[in-house]
Order: sequence, then C-alpha cells, then structure tokens
Amino acid sequence: MSQSVAGNLVDCLLDYGVRHLFTLSGNQILSLYDATIGRDLKLIHTRHEAAAVHMADAWGRVQETPGVAVVTAGPGHCNAIGALYVARQAESPLVLISGHSPLSQLGKGAFQEMDQVAIADPVTKASWRVDSPEWAGAALEQALALAGSGRPGPVHLSVPSDILSSKAVFPENAPQPDPCESINNDDAEHVLRLLARARRPLLLAGAAMSRPQRWRNIMELSDACGAPALKMESPRGVNDPRLYSASRLLGRADLVLLLGKELDFALRFGGPPFAANTRFVSIDSHESPAPVHPRMVLNLRADPAAAASELARCSQMDGASFDSWRRAVESARSETPDPWERWRSSSPGLRRTPGCPAGWRLGGE
Repeated sequence: MSQSVAGNLVDCLLDYGVRHLFTLSGNQILSLYDATIGRDLKLIHTRHEAAAVHMADAWGRVQETPGVAVVTAGPGHCNAIGALYVARQAESPLVLISGHSPLSQLGKGAFQEMDQVAIADPVTKASWRVDSPEWAGAALEQALALAGSGRPGPVHLSVPSDILSSKAVFPENAPQPDPCESINNDDAEHVLRLLARARRPLLLAGAAMSRPQRWRNIMELSDACGAPALKMESPRGVNDPRLYSASRLLGRADLVLLLGKELDFALRFGGPPFAANTRFVSIDSHESPAPVHPRMVLNLRADPAAAASELARCSQMDGASFDSWRRAVESARSETPDPWERWRSSSPGLRRTPGCPAGWRLGGE
C-alpha cells in the first residue's frame, strides 16, 4: 500500500479507473508526480493550466466519466478558473486537483498563498481543501463521485503540499460519497399522471442528459410513455440548428418535462416559442438559481437519469397514445427547413455533409 498521501491519491484515481492526468507542473504538486512513477497513470503535460482543464473537460464529455486535471498553486490555480467555468456550463464531469501552499504556513505569508477554495467555488459543483491526511482519499473519492453524478460538473480539490508529502493515514470509518437519489414512487406516479393527461407532452434533455449513456434513459422513457424527446445541449437552445425544423413545434407542446435542464435563457424562460398555456415539470439534481416559474407545476430534486429510467419502469401508459405527435416531432427533427434549401440552391459552393449540425459545408464534391 502507498505510504504517502500523494500515493494514496494515485491509488484512489486508479481504483476509480482514471488513467490520464492533464496537467502543468509546479512546486506544490511534484510529490504527486513522483507518486505516478511506475504506475498505470499517464501525465499529459500542457503549456497552460487552462489547456489542462479544457482537455479534462473534453475527456469527461466523450468518456462520460470524470476527466482529471492537476495544476499547481496560486497563479497556476487561477489560470484554470476560466476553463472551469466552461466545464461548469457544459455540465462536464471533471475533477481539478490544485496544489496549495503548505498548511503549516497558512496565515504567515506562505509562497503563493490564497483562498483557492473561494476562487473556484462559483464555477464548480463543490470546492474543498484537504486539511488532514486522514481525509485525503475520501475527499478525492467524494469529488469523483460528485463530478459524475446527478447533473455532472467540475469539482475542485486543493491539497496543501505538506499534506501531499505526509504519511498516509487510513481511518477505519472514512466518509462515503452520498448517493444521488432517484425519484420516489409518489413523485413518479405524479409525473406519469401529468404525462398521461397531456395531449402533446414533450421531453427536453439538458446537455449532460443528451450524452449517449443518459440519453438511453431518456429514450427508454420516451418509448414507455410515447412522448417525443429532444436534446437541448447547446446554449443556442430553441435556436439550435441541430433541432432542424423541430423548433417550430415547441409551441404545440402542452406539457414539457425538463430532465436536467433549467427553464433558463436557452428556453426563453418559458416564453415564445412556448405557448402561454404550456406547463412545465422539472426533474433535476440541484436547485435552480431562478425563482420557480408560474407555470412550473412540479419541481423535483432527483437524479434526472435515474428518474427517467424509474419513470419508464413504472409507466403503464400506452406508448402509442401520442404516436402522431411523436412522429411529427421526429420527422421535423430530421427535416431541413425551407430557407436552408433555398440558401443551398443559391450557393453552389455548399454541399451537404451527413453529420454536420446544419447539414452543409463549404467545398466541392
């Protein structure tokens, strides 16, 4: 078993399945580098701390498991903050480990001393400092679990250099990550009743819920209840070109179930294109900073992916009830709007390319 806290953290990363660290070196994290020697953990070194976080962000989005970035203290930590904001807005599972001034020197003018936890707090799901060797391993386990649970996002962990290099201590009763709960039976029945009573219900999935693993849960629910589902993964929201012509049908929905998606600027705060009588139901893992919308008839705190799967399991709805509505939405989702076709015919330098969001690209055949 590893003898230092740095070695303990490497063990935790490996146990979680992490095999890549995106990083830029510095004095306060050298002991963590040393602990990776001879281990199945690859260091991918960058020229700027923000680049390390952006790489971990991309890794998290593609792999749907937390990417891990490691940077040094002070200005190294501050350089990473802008990239943390991007990861937070994109709902990317990510853990940032920052080196930190020695705990024994805090308040005495330590080298690169600053309140790194407070700096990272506004752009993360959680931000902590490890103040004892006993808590280091459990803190990292909690950070990894929190980054990937519920609505994913970045979590920050500052580890003072003297804690990293100290002897590891393994408490008998280390705190365990709190599981993100699914929806309870009463709430599930309430949601299903609302869906069953609607004429044209619609499922809208947020950025993280639009990625393959969670999207499968959404489609499981869509198949079970018959309601069509759309991805809202872009800040363009209702104007996202990937919706194709489906954006024109948003105003026909009389009940919108939001799964991991706030009723925010991307959805025009519930205004047009949504109809004035459209009602909303939200299932999300954290509270929205905005006031509850007057047409929000149900606002539940639960893991949206687990909730979608549970709703599908409990549903006794006839999946064919909304067939015509679902076909209309799915057809519009793949239908090129007329203005795009006119633009193409007037621009011979454009050719259609499958997979492109707007369906077109410059170039010859």
